Amino acid sequence: MATCKGDSEGDKSLVQNQDEKQVIANESSVAGDPPGEPDGARMMHLRDALRKTIQKCIDSAKFSTFNRHYGKHMADRNPQALKSLLQQFKEQLEKSIKEEIELMIDEENLVHLFNELDKLIDGTSNEGNPVAWRPSGEPEKDCQRQVYKEKLKEKEKLERVLQEVEAEGSRLQEVIKGQRQKLGKTQMKINHQLEAFNQAAASCDQVPITELEKVLHQLCSSIPAT
Repeated sequence: MATCKGDSEGDKSLVQNQDEKQVIANESSVAGDPPGEPDGARMMHLRDALRKTIQKCIDSAKFSTFNRHYGKHMADRNPQALKSLLQQFKEQLEKSIKEEIELMIDEENLVHLFNELDKLIDGTSNEGNPVAWRPSGEPEKDCQRQVYKEKLKEKEKLERVLQEVEAEGSRLQEVIKGQRQKLGKTQMKINHQLEAFNQAAASCDQVPITELEKVLHQLCSSIPAT
């Protein structure tokens, strides 16, 4: 009985020491560390899954198993004390597991990573990705839909080509129009010069040949000989 009492007191002192350490750790973390960012949706799901897993592990610690390994000399004499030890063991085990998980989450910066994952997934989901095609069970309609999509793409492509051709045709028409205007102006100049030549020729036809010969002879005599 003295041995059981000593074991119970030792377990209580162990729990008390660990509780004191946890209080000190919590005080130091509150005093020195800034508050972290809040949990996002997926981080909350992870914590919930971990909580359920921890609870299943703790619940699997049955009294019969605890009695078989640790209560050989105590189950018959003081079963209530053994049950109390089992409860303390569960509470301390749960507390230790949670502390280790929180430490791992802080060290790996999982809260921030999961929040970034939430932002990425929310960003991609808001882009309006098209739903993947699925057959309806009616081959004729499925073929028509697929052919219609391909024909629609081809139509859009041809419309773009047609717009490019029409734009090029309009540009060429403007170029031809400018060239025609230049040709019209040149033709008008040629007609004016031709008319002047015709008038000069008509004037020459009205002058007698003898007069022209005299003028030509005077011009030749006025030129000094070399």
